[in-house]
Formats: sequence, structure tokens, C-alpha cells
Amino acid sequence: MLITALTNKLIPKENAQFIQEHYLPELEKSVSGITLTADEKVDLVKKFAGMLMKIAYAFLFQEYFIPLPFLYGDTVLGYAAEFMPTWNSWAVKLSGYVQTDDDVKNGTNLYPGQAQCKTHSPHALWHEESANGLLEIALVGDTVHRLTKPKN
Repeated sequence: MLITALTNKLIPKENAQFIQEHYLPELEKSVSGITLTADEKVDLVKKFAGMLMKIAYAFLFQEYFIPLPFLYGDTVLGYAAEFMPTWNSWAVKLSGYVQTDDDVKNGTNLYPGQAQCKTHSPHALWHEESANGLLEIALVGDTVHRLTKPKN
């Protein structure tokens, strides 16, 4: 199972064991009575994938979380900063969650010093993109709630 492999790889053993032996079995019981249509399942997968695109992009630049030093030089950071609005627009097309703030869409005027920081600091890119992804996490959570709450 993918979750087992990911938990074993990404988190401490005792936490992975808790997730695998306690959390996931309880989660499975709690969602066993939920039924979704094929369209709802496809929509949820697309929304989740769009959110993951933003979170994955953020983690590329999360202070050497990914041990690839070439990611953190000015040239790559410059390209990554320039490409981020395009990447986010692809994620939005996939998820369907529309961003209504033009500055967020374009990645401009978001914080003081942005023009200098985001092309020279992975930390700045991390913050900008993780904020974008955090909003998507909340929206996905809201969608899951809407789809799984008891229907009257």
C-alpha cells in the first residue's frame, strides 16, 4: 500500500507504526458507510491532485528538504519563481478551485522584498507556495466534508 511505503520512508518508525496499526484501521471503519458517485470520486481525486501539485512544489524549496543542492542556486530559483504562476494555474485547472486574487495568481505584490527574495531564497519560495497549498488543503477538506456528511 502506498501509505505504508510513504509512512515508512518519511516519518519516524513509531509514528509510522501508529498510523498503520491504529489510525488507518479506524479511518477505514469510519468511512466504510460513505458512498460517492463516479463523478464525485473523479472530482475529489482532481482536487486532491491539484492541491498536491502546490504542496510538492513548495517542498522542492523547503530549506534543503530535498537534498539536491542545484535547486537552491540563484539561476534555478529565478526560473522556479518565474514558473510558479504557470504551475499554479495548471493546479487550478486540475482542481477547479479558482483563485480570485490577481496578485496571488501572478505571484506579485505578496510581501515586502518579494522581487529580490524569491529569486535568491528557497525560503521565500517555500513560504509563498506553501501558503497557496495550505489554502488548497482547506478547500479539499471542505470538499471532503461536503461529500461525506450525511445526506438528508
